[in-house]
Amino acid sequence: MMAVGIPAAGFYCAHKGAPKGETMQVYDEANALARAIRESEECRAYRQLKEEMDGNETARALLKAVSYTHLTLPTKA
Repeated sequence: MMAVGIPAAGFYCAHKGAPKGETMQVYDEANALARAIRESEECRAYRQLKEEMDGNETARALLKAVSYTHLTLPTKA
């Protein structure tokens, strides 16, 4: 998996010795992270594959059957 690239410019953390007045805005950083994840290649590939699966009833039924299988398999305690 590739690392999500987030621009470092403008992100400072007050408790790590950032210059006065240049502290991290948590809300802004969370939004930047969410945007970076949405725009990542992995997320784009996931959305494309999901659209393909949603359009194929047979594949969707098989995926649903497989995803519920792990709930019924015995586990070692």
